[in-house]
Amino acid sequence: MIPLTLYAAIVADGAGRPRSTWVDCASARGLSPSQWAEARQAWEDRLIDEGPDSELGRDFLRSVYEATVATDGEPQLGLDDFVDINADVQTDVPPSTAKQRVGLDDRRWACANHAWMHRLATDPWLHVHVRLRLDRAVAERTGRAQGRTLGMVYGPANLVRTRRCPTCGALKVTVPRTAYVYCDYCATLFDYDVTVVVHDLIALDPTIVDREISSVADPLLVAAKKRGDAAEYGRVLTKLYEISCDVSPGEYSPRIKDPAYRHALIHDFLVPWVLATQFDDAHQALTKEYYVAEKAAWAAPSLASALELLAVSRRTWAHERALLEAKNILAKHPDHVDGAMFERTNVSIFVRPWLAMLDPADQTRLLEAVGLQSEYIPAPKVDFAPLGCGQCGAQLQAAEGARRVLCEMCGFILELETRSFPCQSCGARLSVPTNGGSVQCGYCNASWALG
Repeated sequence: MIPLTLYAAIVADGAGRPRSTWVDCASARGLSPSQWAEARQAWEDRLIDEGPDSELGRDFLRSVYEATVATDGEPQLGLDDFVDINADVQTDVPPSTAKQRVGLDDRRWACANHAWMHRLATDPWLHVHVRLRLDRAVAERTGRAQGRTLGMVYGPANLVRTRRCPTCGALKVTVPRTAYVYCDYCATLFDYDVTVVVHDLIALDPTIVDREISSVADPLLVAAKKRGDAAEYGRVLTKLYEISCDVSPGEYSPRIKDPAYRHALIHDFLVPWVLATQFDDAHQALTKEYYVAEKAAWAAPSLASALELLAVSRRTWAHERALLEAKNILAKHPDHVDGAMFERTNVSIFVRPWLAMLDPADQTRLLEAVGLQSEYIPAPKVDFAPLGCGQCGAQLQAAEGARRVLCEMCGFILELETRSFPCQSCGARLSVPTNGGSVQCGYCNASWALG
């Protein structure tokens, strides 16, 4: 049998070329047709037997990558394009169409693919990231994520919730696109609703995403915590949240499309938040108490068990709030979260599954106990006016009287009172963010720079 490096070099030479020409590639490296046929069969059988995740499989991918770089240079293909091409292929888009879109012929695509296979085999973070990104890209093309289940119940069928903004007092009149709920009139973040994700068919199942990311993150987190290494724990969390924001955007704010917002959310809020709670003994003890109480409450669901669990939950929330405020973490949330919103959001999340299990009389009692009885009412009827987002060109509908609106397509907050004006070309009403330097009209496609 020929050395693995020689076999890999011939595979690299033949990448993107018809198999019939691989005999010539082998001949150029000193092998007769019969020697090549014997070597190819032997190595293919062995690689199949040991699998791509074996040490041999990784050595093979590395050798092919190194041979490719030696003959063709470093392949240039970004993560987005690599995912898009593979998603197109998985959804029956002709491979030639997918490759041509990013300017690759068969040879260059094969070389780039070898490079990516090598990277995926040596970087478990990248491997899970690409796998989940690919699942999401396929879901966007087919209209439904693989393995998507809608069996989880997060709210009652007989109640309609219309949230009230604590900042301006207005009721929420539009359906949010992500779990972050913003006021339709002042663009204040004031609630978190995971039901948006549950009912989004193209969103990846949160359970699957958590399992995939945790398979890489958990061993590293456990080891770092055992050593008391908060810095390493934070680095692992950062990778975890960067992947989560990318593959499950529905669980976060539409504003994560803004790199500055995403960076602040992850580095200034989410990572410090988890670090503060994970390395606090009192919080860990309260969390264990909560899980014991939760298991008992769900074993015999009733209004009484819900209220008992609520009491335990409030103690946990109060300690967590004090911890986050003491470390000035809440104030660093890019949506300006405060302690009152922190507790109000926790209550909002707490009641939804319980309302689904209680009869109407007990639903009312639970809502009164948590102070949400005035929010579970029919949504008011309001008038909407067309509005163009000058940042991304999306055509929106703004509630009459709104002062600030979040564009959930691009994640930028639009100032309707101070930054709203007619399009210079078609006259449509447009608005741009305070920091916007150019305008894109979604109605006539005109664009111009702001002076």
